[in-house]
Amino acid sequence: MDRELKRIHEILQRLLEFARPIRQNVVSCNLNSLVQDCGSLIRGRKGFREVEFEYDLDPELPCIETEPEKIRQVLVNLIFNAADAIPQSGGKITLRTRKDRDSVEIEVEDTGGGIPKDNMEKIFDPFFTTKEPGKGTGLGLAVCLGLVESLGGSVEVVSEEEKGTRVTVRLHAGSLSGRAS
Repeated sequence: MDRELKRIHEILQRLLEFARPIRQNVVSCNLNSLVQDCGSLIRGRKGFREVEFEYDLDPELPCIETEPEKIRQVLVNLIFNAADAIPQSGGKITLRTRKDRDSVEIEVEDTGGGIPKDNMEKIFDPFFTTKEPGKGTGLGLAVCLGLVESLGGSVEVVSEEEKGTRVTVRLHAGSLSGRAS
């Protein structure tokens, strides 16, 4: 009963996050540091022992004016999703940053099983999940998309079955502060 109550509480929390985004706290943010912090936070947790983490962080990435807690929530969710896609025998999650002409990008790439083509159109739908009952709410990617869009950004997912998935969070250059990280 306790386990189910905790699960219901988590579902309600995610519904609230989906309906009411985190309040604004815009500050200058070093995305490379934020990505490393999120990876380090998760890497030592149970279930991540067979997952290799690789970092490919752009040393010239400028700081941006943004809401780091929203980005942290997105990254943690994407890293958990990536780990869930990796078989128990192991695999790799690559965390990458780079500056494009008019944006800053954060990528989370895994070597998991990929997303079936039939599911690609539904992955951002609230309550869509392929996880077994009690293992996921189907709100994670919907919440991520809402948070990134609230920052004026976008999310792109590229996946190939049996090869893995790459999720790119793109934050537009209007929020660049101009200082290198």
